Amino acid sequence: LCRNDHSWLSARTPRRPRNPNKFKADWEARDIELSAAVRKSAARLMNAPGRPVQVSARAIGIDTGRPCLVLINDPRLPLTNQALMEVAESREAWAIRRIQWAVDCYRREGVRATRTDVLTRARVSAQFKTRQSILAAAEEGVRSLHAFLRKTD
Repeated sequence: LCRNDHSWLSARTPRRPRNPNKFKADWEARDIELSAAVRKSAARLMNAPGRPVQVSARAIGIDTGRPCLVLINDPRLPLTNQALMEVAESREAWAIRRIQWAVDCYRREGVRATRTDVLTRARVSAQFKTRQSILAAAEEGVRSLHAFLRKTD
């Protein structure tokens, strides 16, 4: 009937009643709640023990348990979008944090390390190994590591 006599079928099909009490989302309250959850999640990911995890929208979404709402750039969630822009970590900042983590590992182990050792343990990719900020962070880390080990000797 849909294909052959659609007008007859639509005239005789009962209309679905509209539900006036249908749930409507309170986007302002949801936005405030999500922005607070995003900030707490970012702090939790930054301070997590072990190898550093990049603080990204995806990681925050997984951590909060709401990946769909956090990942989308929804105009109904301006505070959440702003919070994500503030706390999301660039790949370069993440590499520097991994370098600091590697230096701390060497410090706890009491091992002298070179810049190459630190960059290898931090798993800094080749595209970032040539950047000045990465090299400076690695050099500073090695310098502080050697100064620390000299004090303990």
